Amino acid sequence: MNQFLNGGPLKDFDRFVLTTALGPDDEEDAYADDHHSINFSPVVWSLLLKEARNLPSDEQLEFYLKRQKNVAQMAGFDSVDDVPRNTTFWRAYANTDSNDPRLDEDAMKALRTEARKLVNHAKWAGFELPDGSEEHLFEFGKQDFIELAEEIAHDLLAKTLPHIAFGRDPSRTTYSLPSIVGFLAHLALEGAYPENGSDTFNHMDLYENGGTGADNFYHYVRNRNAEEWFDRFLRANAELLEEARSMGHFENASEVALDTTGIPWFGDTSNNFVDGTKPSRNYAHSFHFTTIGVVGDEASLSLAAHHLKNRTDQDRILRAILQRVKGLHYFSDDQLDVDIERAYLDKGFYGGMHVTALRETDTEFLIKSRKVEPVKDVIDGLEEWDGDWGIMQDYEVGDLKQGTNIFIQPSEKRAPRYDENTDEEDKKYGRWVAFVTDIDPVSADREKLARQFRNRWGVETQYRQFKHKFYPPTKSSKGRVRAFHFNMAQLFYNIWVVVNLELRDRYGVLERRPVTSDDVLHAIRDEAIELDDVPE
Repeated sequence: MNQFLNGGPLKDFDRFVLTTALGPDDEEDAYADDHHSINFSPVVWSLLLKEARNLPSDEQLEFYLKRQKNVAQMAGFDSVDDVPRNTTFWRAYANTDSNDPRLDEDAMKALRTEARKLVNHAKWAGFELPDGSEEHLFEFGKQDFIELAEEIAHDLLAKTLPHIAFGRDPSRTTYSLPSIVGFLAHLALEGAYPENGSDTFNHMDLYENGGTGADNFYHYVRNRNAEEWFDRFLRANAELLEEARSMGHFENASEVALDTTGIPWFGDTSNNFVDGTKPSRNYAHSFHFTTIGVVGDEASLSLAAHHLKNRTDQDRILRAILQRVKGLHYFSDDQLDVDIERAYLDKGFYGGMHVTALRETDTEFLIKSRKVEPVKDVIDGLEEWDGDWGIMQDYEVGDLKQGTNIFIQPSEKRAPRYDENTDEEDKKYGRWVAFVTDIDPVSADREKLARQFRNRWGVETQYRQFKHKFYPPTKSSKGRVRAFHFNMAQLFYNIWVVVNLELRDRYGVLERRPVTSDDVLHAIRDEAIELDDVPE
């Protein structure tokens, strides 16, 4: 049970016990009559145990507690002699002519929900459960998912927001940091810009002093540059990574993916932070960001994003990102441990300057190679010899003086897409994939490396989600403001990922994604209200 109290679903159960749904503010038994008065909290703990173990009666509960000293003490009784008779447990929830229960139907339902959390956490932790311990527990419905998501989101916000604090004096501040985060979640939900979204947010009357306005919000965001926002969100997201790791996910978080993406820009294109997009886009210019994240078989988490002034600045930003993340590992406590051993990068990072940045930060790498002529020559040979892989050693990428290795093998991703209408050159070379690396391709497990690289596509899923679901829009042309909005979208996305992981892994929910992006944004907007002690 200690595992359930320290970090598990029961760590806040005492707070749950003392909510108005479960009992009055005082903890004395109002129905003691002629027997000694007892503390109410151990009674509720005991009833939780009865539900979790599926004990058939209050008599069985009394019998069990009086023979399990350690369990009785964990429930809150000083000794087994203090365990009350079964009638005391019965009076806590029984509704009779002579008894008005302190635990009504809603409270008992909430108690059974907590019991289900306990049982599923026990399964997740690897404990053997007594026969029939799950049969009596009701199945979760959509509303149960939402309520649990709100609880989890509340705890995750409490962990992450202190890292993003604006550094304001709370005594001189009208709007709290939680209210600003709730405001941003509102913008993401409504797809509204701060200038008009603040009006609808204020009409909701969520906060005593009203919601923050656009000018007030921008004032605080502009006080820090993009590099500072990168560092702050990196630490916040590292907390979420640790939470996911505690459930067995991202154990290989030393392997990261880096990529570049953009938010559409339709304003003045002379802005220093605006760059062109691919011809296939339906918009010509974007604010570009280089992102770093961890990817797994089931989900991905973004660590942070740094705005990119232009593509020629990409190697400097890549170096800065790796140095900052590695610095987080070496110069902070174990709770923020994001050590990097290998990085996976798309062909946008194919170039000598990027390889140099990776080497200077002592980062092993795998970069998707462009189909340059030397690579095509090797593929031609493979086609002729009917080979399934090829290598190029000490190959100079761009102006790189010290060469790298390239290995080539069939592409599992693109081969099935080709038909009689496919361009012949694309059909010939597109069926192969090439990787640039310092790893020795002869002795390495090339198939494993290529498989691990494919996990990088989880980053593409991230982009679709947090740009279209979690991004609070802004018209600002300031790089630091854009960086704040983009990183906030990543934080919202990460909270959504971790909430769903917890629902599945700790509470036994079978659905892959029990709650939607909107569900979590609503939870963030509403739960941020309760976070009164977040430092500014």
